[in-house]
Amino acid sequence: MLKGTVLVLALPVIIIFLMVWNKKTRPSKFRLLGGIALAVYVLLLLDVTLFPLPVQSEVLRDRRLYGSPPNNLIPLKGLIGMMEHQSSAVLIRQIVGNILLFLPLGYLVPAIWKVRGVHRLAFIAFSVSLLIEGAQFLISQAIGYTYRIFDVDDLILNTLGGIIGYVIYAAFVPVIRAFEMDVVQHAKPSDGRSASSSANP
Repeated sequence: MLKGTVLVLALPVIIIFLMVWNKKTRPSKFRLLGGIALAVYVLLLLDVTLFPLPVQSEVLRDRRLYGSPPNNLIPLKGLIGMMEHQSSAVLIRQIVGNILLFLPLGYLVPAIWKVRGVHRLAFIAFSVSLLIEGAQFLISQAIGYTYRIFDVDDLILNTLGGIIGYVIYAAFVPVIRAFEMDVVQHAKPSDGRSASSSANP
């Protein structure tokens, strides 16, 4: 119930932001579509990383009896542990999932704003991932149970996913710009049409 309520409240906020952004900056159609895609992505990212929240007292009481899983502050420790004690499928799912989770961020952010350079995008991806991990930690402290661990490996994989997304964007920039120029040229009336229309009364 809490999950649905939060997402429903977040949706109008994002819609208002997009409306104000569109009015003030007058973005191109591609940037506007990118902004809408980013808004949808943010909602899905929050849904995947923060929800559902175990707020029911019975659920929290049962989980506290078994103790909280430890946070991981040592790089690659969690992945090495999974390699030793979990199946390869679980390990691959953990790695690929965390990379794919931030790949859209690395593609959409430079497509909307003038963010150039792998180092800048890496900083943005790392910061967003750190905010999510920090939110998970604070929520766990608030409810008295580590419902999702703070994992430095997630920071590394999320940042890598953002970098890969940026590389994909950079590779497609010439194609996107050529397509935008083609759309603009087709949208403008040709010289012949302008001359004929001006000649006719």
